Parts: sequence; structure tokens; C-alpha cells
Amino acid sequence: DLESTLAATLEVVQAQRLQLDSLRRELAEERARSATASAAEAERDELRLELAAEREARAAAEARLHDSAVEFARRLTAMQARVLEAERDVVL
Repeated sequence: DLESTLAATLEVVQAQRLQLDSLRRELAEERARSATASAAEAERDELRLELAAEREARAAAEARLHDSAVEFARRLTAMQARVLEAERDVVL
């Protein structure tokens, strides 16, 4: 009777070990998935920051281009005015 109780106890212990092993594997897999998700999230955040910086750089470049175009138009207009004035002087 003691022998059968001991055998039954050993079976229960073995079943519990298998359950613990299974739970440990699941926990390790979940941690790996979580680490992968965290890494992906960190990379996404980094890419968002990079995109924001590139957008700012582009906006600054567009502003400089606009300023250059306005300055060029101003100079061109001034040169055209001088040409018209010179033509008037020649006619007079």
C-alpha cells in the first residue's frame, strides 16, 4: 500500500514537472515576443523622430528656396526698371 502511494506521488510530481516545464517555455516565448515587440516599437519611434527631422529640414529648405525666389524676382524687377529707365534716356 505504501509502495502504491509512493508510485502515485511520483506520478503526480512528474506531471507537475511537465506542467512547470511547459509554463516556463510559454513564459520564455512570451518574453521573446514582448522583447521583439518592444524593439519594433523603439524602431518605429526612432523612425518617427527621423521623419519629423526630415520634414523640418525640408520645410527649412523650401523656405530658403522661397526666399531666394523672392529675392531673385525683386532683383529682376529692379534690373528691368533700370533697363526701362535707360531706354527712356536713350529716346529722350
